[in-house]
Amino acid sequence: MTPSPSAADFDRRSEDYERFLDLFTTDRERIYGFIFSMLPNHADAEDVFQRCSIVLWRKLDQFTEGTSFYAWACSIAQFEVLNFRRSASRDRHYFSQELMEQLALERVEQRRSSGSRIEALQTCISRLGQLDRDLLGALYDQDRRLDDYASSTGKAIQTLYNRAGMLRRKLAACVNQRIELQGAE
Repeated sequence: MTPSPSAADFDRRSEDYERFLDLFTTDRERIYGFIFSMLPNHADAEDVFQRCSIVLWRKLDQFTEGTSFYAWACSIAQFEVLNFRRSASRDRHYFSQELMEQLALERVEQRRSSGSRIEALQTCISRLGQLDRDLLGALYDQDRRLDDYASSTGKAIQTLYNRAGMLRRKLAACVNQRIELQGAE
């Protein structure tokens, strides 16, 4: 049976954690940049960076105080990149040319459809009255707050939410109608 950790163990671990955070946050961006320079795919670099961060924490007791944390972290990051490349080279997924062409065509169609929906939505919004457009602005503008808008208009927030729900349904119907008309043309 293993002995339970003492308060001193917790204090030491807490101090280690604070020390790690101080060192790591200072060089975090540079470490990621170092990894990204060897793996120019953001998703891959992010995966390796996450793994490297865990390894750095686990091996903190091997770091020599007074030396460059960045240099030490990059030496570990380099091994993590090599491990990633090694495992990625064994895990190759190849898709047929037909599948790649089909995916490309579907993506083009999605973009076309998305563009049509956005244009239809803009047209539908332009047909609303100014008060309704102001309400939508208050709902979706990150710089505005609905409770401020409610105070300025003298309306209850629940009333505004009810109106917003009605506007969403109205806009959805308008967009769908415009898309159907475009498809018929």
